[in-house]
Amino acid sequence: FEHLTFRNGNTNDHGGGVRLQYTTNTFERCVIRDNQLGGGEKHGAGIYMLGSDVTLDTCVLRDNILASSAGTRYGGALSQNGGKLTMRHCVVEANQATYSGALYLTGAESSLFDCLIRNNLDNGNLGTINASSTKTIINHCTIADNAPMGVYRGSGTASMTNSIVWNNGDEIAGTITLAYSCIRDNDSGTGVIHTDPKFIYGHFLADDSPCLDAGALSASAAGLDARYAQTNATDSGTVDLGY
Repeated sequence: FEHLTFRNGNTNDHGGGVRLQYTTNTFERCVIRDNQLGGGEKHGAGIYMLGSDVTLDTCVLRDNILASSAGTRYGGALSQNGGKLTMRHCVVEANQATYSGALYLTGAESSLFDCLIRNNLDNGNLGTINASSTKTIINHCTIADNAPMGVYRGSGTASMTNSIVWNNGDEIAGTITLAYSCIRDNDSGTGVIHTDPKFIYGHFLADDSPCLDAGALSASAAGLDARYAQTNATDSGTVDLGY
């Protein structure tokens, strides 16, 4: 799927905008927005994936809402039930759910690379991202200004590198292996800092941000030397933290 918008879906079943079952799909430069779920125990207002291998590349997931009602309701933007999820260069913003306002991850593997996850609302205090896959990997991401929690690891293993987690209430809950990241709370790990990242114009980095050149490898080795962490320069030298 390329250059498509999935919008204004409204259902009482799983997957308000997109529902995928036991399939392999790639979405490139797509927008999934303004979808809603009603009913009881339902998952994934934007996308619901069951036993599937899904890649989202340069996509936007925004303003998807799991309406308040009885039952457990997980994953405002996306809910993963089994399978493998890969997200690259995506923006996930302004989604809402009873639990896991942005992403509910319970697959064999979930990987987030160079993603911006911001301004999502979780009403149940189980994390904007609920990382409960067998293996969750978060690299080069910015997770900021969500409420009331950033990343929650419920089960499996989770790691985070070269990322920023800031102003989410409780930033990290559960055991996550952290390295070369900027985290507002005092969560520890190799190369982890706790200094204001100095966001400007949303979530770009100011010229004097401590997150510039603070990563674990070079920007070219990370494949991010053509990306903008600042408004006025592409990433060069040591990779910058975050999206």
